[in-house]
Amino acid sequence: MDSRIIISKNPHADISEFKELLKRVDQHLNNDALIREQYYRGRSDTLLEQDVFKSLELCSKGTPFEGSIELVSGKKFPDIVACGYYGVEVKSTTGDKWVSLGGSILESTRVQGVERIFITFGKLGGDIKFISRPYEDCMETISVTHYPRYKINMTLQSGETIFDKMKISYDDLRNMENPIKPVADYLKQGLPKGKRL
Repeated sequence: MDSRIIISKNPHADISEFKELLKRVDQHLNNDALIREQYYRGRSDTLLEQDVFKSLELCSKGTPFEGSIELVSGKKFPDIVACGYYGVEVKSTTGDKWVSLGGSILESTRVQGVERIFITFGKLGGDIKFISRPYEDCMETISVTHYPRYKINMTLQSGETIFDKMKISYDDLRNMENPIKPVADYLKQGLPKGKRL
């Protein structure tokens, strides 16, 4: 039997309930941004994590997630954990766009026990707006800086993620002993002749 199936069972709440919670969080943040536009325009990454955390705490009242929301932030992935199982990574841009550089594909700082991660993304340029989506649905490609990092695009359609392009699921890639190899193999395919990765 595959042990990942056992690990992935969540005794606290169904994923549909968590998605519903995130819809309420988006609505709460979007309504607040209409009232306090300048407040959000000036928010740093760390301060925005605190805003999303407070919104999650508020919106979780009366749900199975009440009292289980934890801000771990800093050097941990993701920034916020609910029920020790669900996670929220907070990302933002000061531009009027839905793209940003994400975290390392290695996920070496992933909080133990967190199996399902979502992104809550704040577009703080133009009309301020917040959207939450499953993490794996927003990874457009992989950028190579000093280590491979995901590039986030919150407007991706089904079939457009890096995982679709590589023909591997996010969970399969992240659980590999060496996720760098399939990524390197994929990136090499797009290099001009004679160039090295």
